[in-house]
Amino acid sequence: MQHQHNLHLLLQIYSLISDNILRHRQLFEAFRVHKVVATIIFVDVFEIALFHEGTLNLLGRPIALGNLDPVMDAPHLEMRHGRAFTGMDVIRFEDRAQLAIDFEDVAFTDRTCDDPGQICSPIVGGHQPAEFDCAYYAFPALKPSALSVPGLKSRPMTTDHDTPWWDRARHQDRRPFLLARTRIKQALRKWFTDQGFIEVETAALQVSPGNETHLHAFKTRFEPLDNAPGTDFYLHTSPEFACKKLLAAGETKIFTFAPSYRNREHGRIHHPEFTMLEWYRTDADYRSLMTDCAEMLRVAAKAVGVQEFRQSGPNGEFTVPAHIPPEEISVADAFQRFANIDLRPTYQLDSSSRDALATAATTSGIRTALDDTWSDIFTRILIEKVEPQLGRAAPTILKDYPIHEAALAAPAATDQMVAERFELYLCDLELANAFTELSDPTEQRHRFEADMSEKQRIYGEHYPIDEDFLAALAHMPPAAGCAMGFDRLIMLATGAQRIDQVIWTPLPLS
Repeated sequence: MQHQHNLHLLLQIYSLISDNILRHRQLFEAFRVHKVVATIIFVDVFEIALFHEGTLNLLGRPIALGNLDPVMDAPHLEMRHGRAFTGMDVIRFEDRAQLAIDFEDVAFTDRTCDDPGQICSPIVGGHQPAEFDCAYYAFPALKPSALSVPGLKSRPMTTDHDTPWWDRARHQDRRPFLLARTRIKQALRKWFTDQGFIEVETAALQVSPGNETHLHAFKTRFEPLDNAPGTDFYLHTSPEFACKKLLAAGETKIFTFAPSYRNREHGRIHHPEFTMLEWYRTDADYRSLMTDCAEMLRVAAKAVGVQEFRQSGPNGEFTVPAHIPPEEISVADAFQRFANIDLRPTYQLDSSSRDALATAATTSGIRTALDDTWSDIFTRILIEKVEPQLGRAAPTILKDYPIHEAALAAPAATDQMVAERFELYLCDLELANAFTELSDPTEQRHRFEADMSEKQRIYGEHYPIDEDFLAALAHMPPAAGCAMGFDRLIMLATGAQRIDQVIWTPLPLS
């Protein structure tokens, strides 16, 4: 194959899951170009074949050009041997691009030619390789399909969780997710900044990790060098307390990507150390956060060029178009629709309300125990009947929780038994928790004490109350805040099946 100064190689993979892939197409095509726009290979099933460097040697290497726009911020562009194109436009993810990709020496490009009707012609002459050494290297949430290209040897993606995350093969399987994570974080950070938010960093060590009944924390101890008495600290389960103190200090719009820590949580969608994206607005309520959440989903999808969010979980596989706005449903309406339970009459936390809810749960096919509280039964119905129906066709905002199921949320102005709280669900996965903030320190103390009493009853332990937080709460202006599981957002945008696929350095847990 002979080259001219402006002749380059483009490898196009048209649909890796087709039954007769490439049977009637030439694999390699040559282009005579004037403009090169850096892009990526888009494959409907997000599978991309990377070929061994020897394949390119057989065909001859592209000649570098120096008169094009420089490569900038390409999320996966590693030209290890320096024989890549010397200039290309920025990769543009809004053009339905799915994943930036590299061969060691050549970046794939989308060509624009002088004559659109004569864009390309098959290569003639030269050598076409008899065998490709190919590895699947894409979003490994989807299993590689059987390819019908003669001579193609596939390497299964590395999924052995006994293999350390730093193993090169396993890291290469995870790397596309991690690069997507970086792109989404950059895009969200820009969105917040454009909206006038200030990024803050909160300390991980706190005197109280939070006072929710069912959250478990990591405890440590500070030992002074002068043999003075030590102090117990906890790794925070959320940066919420610190963020609200900043609001009391005078900040008005803040956000943080905060490493957060929760004990006794590990599995497909849980990790002991994870990233919580939290943001707060003063002089706002929870409805403003609903708008924020919808916009963030759009920004995240655009950042990695996906048209839909997807997740494969215990309840099946789900895809939701990225452009669909969230639908809203109240907790009471969701219980009525999905469990056929009239929840509202049971909001008075007395024995008759508890028994009425237990009877309704049993009728709906949910088992209860004699020592179950109203909250226990509520949670069981929510998990078994309601949550599996949420976020399937569109993002779902489950709003207006019973007041006793929203320990840090303000009551609704029109109904003191309902809290201005919502959770966002997408593809059958809980993604965010938000509310209009409670700013009454007396009421907050009462709720903390009740929750810690319940924690002691169930788990035989409780956490201290952060008196400094309660003091700051008296000075905090009206505000609303949201906590979004950033790792889960990456899972939904990339189709990753496990949370450890989207964390750069996951813990070595079995």
